[in-house]
Amino acid sequence: MQTGWLRGRCGILGGSQVVGPTARWSRRRPQMEEALLCAELDLNAVRRARLVTPLLGEERLDLTLQELKRIRRDRFADQR
Repeated sequence: MQTGWLRGRCGILGGSQVVGPTARWSRRRPQMEEALLCAELDLNAVRRARLVTPLLGEERLDLTLQELKRIRRDRFADQR
């Protein structure tokens, strides 16, 4: 779903889409129309894509966890 300004007002413009694990569109809906979009995830296809896509397959979980902890600390610092 996309949002944006239309005739001076913020609104929902439609155009929802589902992108598969290989970055190909698998489902799309038209812009400026109300529509229901449903999709099933093939978890085996996701696993295969992670193995063959260098960016996804080489993720360093230690760095990801470190960054998530930093974000949590910064986001909730005001609430302490």
